[in-house]
Amino acid sequence: MVQDSSTATEKNVPIYRKFGMKVLDIATYIAGGLNVTDSQSGFRAYGRKAIENINLNGTDMSAGSEILIQARDHKLKFTEVEIHCRYDLEDCSSEHPFIHGPRVLFQLLKDMEYRRPLYYFAVPGLIMVSAGVLMGLKFLQDYILGGYLRFGPTLLMVMLTIIGAFMVFTGIILHAISRMIFLNEQMRK
Repeated sequence: MVQDSSTATEKNVPIYRKFGMKVLDIATYIAGGLNVTDSQSGFRAYGRKAIENINLNGTDMSAGSEILIQARDHKLKFTEVEIHCRYDLEDCSSEHPFIHGPRVLFQLLKDMEYRRPLYYFAVPGLIMVSAGVLMGLKFLQDYILGGYLRFGPTLLMVMLTIIGAFMVFTGIILHAISRMIFLNEQMRK
């Protein structure tokens, strides 16, 4: 499989496109563990093995990242080649970038939920638990020094801690389940 590494001259790539492409490249890395320079490129060539193994689930323009992730899943080799693209032409894109970008990002988040539940659930859960514990320590310090506990912030602290803990455990459990599914698939092959 060959994928481009789009390099347009810096002067004609709009800043919002550079930002959006970088965000989607990072999301593709987090969701599938692939470090590519342009995950949304439509310029690709496929070998027979890729055609036989890649099955798209999405029907929109999120296929770019899905193809890359499946190529990695099937241990297909791919290389990036440099191409040049132009952004200074009118009405060339089939979708508006402010619609395309969030849609692809949402699809990548859905893929990450299945493929990387520790990132998807446990990391945000740990952040929430940490925030709850830090808030709790601050409230306890204020209380010991003669202050009082305010209802709203205390309730927020408790909710952050409990929901964060559930998210951490959910991530761990789903990670274990996804590993069992992966091992079963490997044993069938």
